[in-house]
Amino acid sequence: MEKTIFLFQRHKDRSREDFAAHYIERHAPLGARLTRSLLGYTVNLVETEGGPDAITEHWLHDAMDLLTPDIAYASPEDFAAVVADDRTLFDDFVLHVAVAETILVAAEPCDTSPGALTPEPKLIWLYPDAKTAPPPPPGARRVVDNHIGYKLVFEDGLRKRVAPDYALIRMAWGLDQAVAGPEGSKGFVVREHCFIKAPGWDAPRG
Repeated sequence: MEKTIFLFQRHKDRSREDFAAHYIERHAPLGARLTRSLLGYTVNLVETEGGPDAITEHWLHDAMDLLTPDIAYASPEDFAAVVADDRTLFDDFVLHVAVAETILVAAEPCDTSPGALTPEPKLIWLYPDAKTAPPPPPGARRVVDNHIGYKLVFEDGLRKRVAPDYALIRMAWGLDQAVAGPEGSKGFVVREHCFIKAPGWDAPRG
């Protein structure tokens, strides 16, 4: 199993509020309904200034499944509907692929209805070098490290695997920046909406 982690920039014609509303109320439900390759799907709306506007997670058997229309969608019309909405919502993105995860602090994810806001704070950190990652922040209820294997880019109409910008993307639930101490100020505060519950990494292939 692999996980795509998109760092999205919103479309220049959308305010942060309009972007967030459209993503949660329209785009994510559309994608969850039409994208048949998804094993899990979470949208993290970023509240911290100066970074991406959303950090989105998709769990798949293979990251390329999401980018292959014949696999990801039942029909060309479904693919076209999602792409058309993409173009109104995003201006740019960076796509990293996690190939493994380590649970540093174990607790069950919060159980919410699909698309609902997770009722606890969440922080995300991006580390270029996994060796520089500090110990898990004290006070966190759950901490997961996503180990990045590669970045996917589009060049000359082709999808290519290249060296990633980040070796590790850490996610922590149940604490805010102040509780996380100095390290908290380096992370992105997000509002998490889970549209398809994430599977365990030992989930069998279908």
